[in-house]
Amino acid sequence: MFRSLASKVLPGAMLAAVFMAGCVEIPSEGHTPPDYKSSVRVMYLDPAITTATNIMVAEGPDFVGFSSNIFPSGSFGTVTSYSIVNSGGKQLFLPAPLDPDTSALTLATELRGTLIVLPRPDPAMPRFLVASEGRTFDPVGITGASRVRVVNAIARGAADTLDVAVDVFRTSDSTSVVTALAFGAFSDYLEVTADSTEGFYLTRTGSTTALDSTAVMITGASNTDYTLVGSGSADAATLDSFQNE
Repeated sequence: MFRSLASKVLPGAMLAAVFMAGCVEIPSEGHTPPDYKSSVRVMYLDPAITTATNIMVAEGPDFVGFSSNIFPSGSFGTVTSYSIVNSGGKQLFLPAPLDPDTSALTLATELRGTLIVLPRPDPAMPRFLVASEGRTFDPVGITGASRVRVVNAIARGAADTLDVAVDVFRTSDSTSVVTALAFGAFSDYLEVTADSTEGFYLTRTGSTTALDSTAVMITGASNTDYTLVGSGSADAATLDSFQNE
């Protein structure tokens, strides 16, 4: 009796379930993704950028149409203020007469960082570098000390066939604290304690002669993170300090 009833009821229930599933409304469009943002400044560190220039940007996921209104314009030596831009993938290039290489990069969600426009001595070299400084909601710096990170954006000199690597020295004891920092690379953070002030300078790797005659001084009591930028050419390099915000 039970088997006979079940054989009549279950097929009908299964048919009803299939019918109901077929009536479920499926959205024709997906959910609108969150409006993710990043806080980014731009450092124009290529000596070939002699006039105010805009970075051309196509945003993902489609990368259709390049805009000149995403990042502030600048010439060599310009460091912009931080601006709020969309997170995610991007394709970038600089317009003629600069070489119009197209580079791809991703800005992480809630990134706080610096977009560095590097010299480009040959087509194999990337032009754009993103240096992360943390998340927009993180505090800047640490309590009881300041921190310093060095970026090497020094272009080849007239006599150079290879990119210039640098050593980072501190003035208090003339000790090398970073060795052979490659072009386009940045060091780990160096700590300056709250009760001290420390100077930093660059040399070509293996040399003790400073590339810039003036050392950059950092006060530990400021409890701030800094980016030190070596730029220009190996024949006329400078080292400048910029506070991370």
